[in-house]
Amino acid sequence: MVTGHDVLDKVLVVYGGMSILVLDETYSEARNFMRLIFEKYNPQLRFTEISDKASLSGIGHVEILTGDSLADKVVKINAIRRKHPGEIIMHSYLPSLLISQPHDNVLKYVDAWKNASKEFGTIDIYLMPSNSFKDAERKIVGLLGSRVEFGITRKDGRVSKFFVVSGCCRPEYNMREFEYAIEEGRILVQWEGALTDRPAEVSEGALEKRFGELKVKPETFILQRGANASRAKLSAGEYVLLHQLVGMSAMEITRLFPEKPGEMLQLLAKWELAGVVAFERDYSSDGVNALNAKGGGYSFLNTLRLILPDRLVAWSYKLGTQAVPLEYFVANRDALGTVIEMLTESIGITDKPDYIRSMPQIERAVLEIAARRAALLEVPRHHESTAAAAARKYIPKIMRVSLLSAFILRSHVEKISDSEYHITLNNCYLCGTLASKVPICSSVSGGLEGVCGTIFKLKADCTEVRCRSMGDKNCEFRLRIIH
Repeated sequence: MVTGHDVLDKVLVVYGGMSILVLDETYSEARNFMRLIFEKYNPQLRFTEISDKASLSGIGHVEILTGDSLADKVVKINAIRRKHPGEIIMHSYLPSLLISQPHDNVLKYVDAWKNASKEFGTIDIYLMPSNSFKDAERKIVGLLGSRVEFGITRKDGRVSKFFVVSGCCRPEYNMREFEYAIEEGRILVQWEGALTDRPAEVSEGALEKRFGELKVKPETFILQRGANASRAKLSAGEYVLLHQLVGMSAMEITRLFPEKPGEMLQLLAKWELAGVVAFERDYSSDGVNALNAKGGGYSFLNTLRLILPDRLVAWSYKLGTQAVPLEYFVANRDALGTVIEMLTESIGITDKPDYIRSMPQIERAVLEIAARRAALLEVPRHHESTAAAAARKYIPKIMRVSLLSAFILRSHVEKISDSEYHITLNNCYLCGTLASKVPICSSVSGGLEGVCGTIFKLKADCTEVRCRSMGDKNCEFRLRIIH
């Protein structure tokens, strides 16, 4: 669905068959917000509101819910959905049902309507006042999986409105708070430091100019946090990346990401123009520009070493084997979860689970950077240039040795194609005693991506497709080389 609102279309991912719970402290604000989108920003969107308010009878786009019993109302709702296939349907009668009917009966029908929306291709929006039916609200969130919450915050004597999106947005915006205001019929959303519905894009000319300046003497540009480097403006992964890079020179950053040095400088230039980062200049530094560093393959000796069995490869490189006990991972996750709970409690956020769900993303980002740094330290010790790339035929071997030396995890790596590998961990202890609905061995995914980048100079995406925490026999990953 395209809303026609430039900022919202950058954030939201909404499509036919989706059901979304919309929570609102005032109950009327969210309704007005959505009607403004339908009527001003994209009048071509077809929408119908189902209401139990007789006073709205005769108003365009409104269908009045009739029937004395719950069964009668359900028949009416189903008839309206069949009448408007492929449209947006806003359900504003839910509070009345929850007051007059047993909650379990209402939840049963909400679950059935969710399946019906997929059948008819409708986008169903269920409007409820937040915190009025807490138990039902929590269960409906679990049923639908997508939510938008509107609220009001008071800070430094100023009252402002905000909304938070979960499950129906791009991953980087999940659970991010967006301030907004409605002025003269326009929805103005906080974006890159300004309230707007038409965000100013960073001009290609300004971006290329700054990129060119960073390329000339990258060793003299030292990265610092900018005025806009807040968690509210960055995804969890971006925030971790920024935190890990602060204090490094632009040249050190390109060495850390040898498979995409130009892409990283482009990102730094974009972040600087958006105020996310700032640079200090250190003209006393001097070094080889990683963008111009000569690559090549590994030496004969190191190539010969890679023919050896995995344990002998680890021994010959003096990598040793090390593993952090499972108890540490559990304790670390518990500690991070406790910190998140403390922070969310202090600022009045009640939906802590969504924040805690960002932990795997944080682990993944941290382990990717750690793997890259470890590789940059190891490679020179064995008389290789950090610009040299190992041959792609050694990807299975290096993946196995990396998992063995870093985690004492035995693995099987199968080459599916020239660009895809399937990795199976035998008896993964990182998640073995945990229970989860989603894969949680994100530290492995991040580590393997980092190794691919620094050792093979290849961009890669590693996704866990099976996990013991979900009841699967083994943890399995798909490593895809991005051309």
